[in-house]
Amino acid sequence: MKLKDKKSESVIDVSSTEFFGSSVAIVLGVLYMLIAVNTVTQKTGGSADGLIFGLVAILGALAYKSAKKRKLKLKPNSLIRIGFEIIAIALILASVLLSNFDINQIMFERPGSFLIWLWTLVAYLYIVLSSYIKE
Repeated sequence: MKLKDKKSESVIDVSSTEFFGSSVAIVLGVLYMLIAVNTVTQKTGGSADGLIFGLVAILGALAYKSAKKRKLKLKPNSLIRIGFEIIAIALILASVLLSNFDINQIMFERPGSFLIWLWTLVAYLYIVLSSYIKE
């Protein structure tokens, strides 16, 4: 997909795979939530943590995608866009800090869930900090 810059009429080439990773993360987050809903409705005694972790993956991917669009100058640095990113990351951090289980238990007994938190925060911080370093 090619986008024209309004000011200089230059063409910005954005490949169709530019946002593939974050789109996959959104799909996986939705699937993780659906599996958790199925677990709860089946009453199999499984954990419903997937509802939280799926939402964390979705929010993290959306915040990352928004920050990447700002970095590539596809979207402007609007207060609403940056506010959404901050709220999404704050909700992710709140899900970690306000959880009623031991973080060591999550890290060692269910490392996949811990990696979802870590991955979303590191990916978002990477894209935001790399955009400020290049400017």
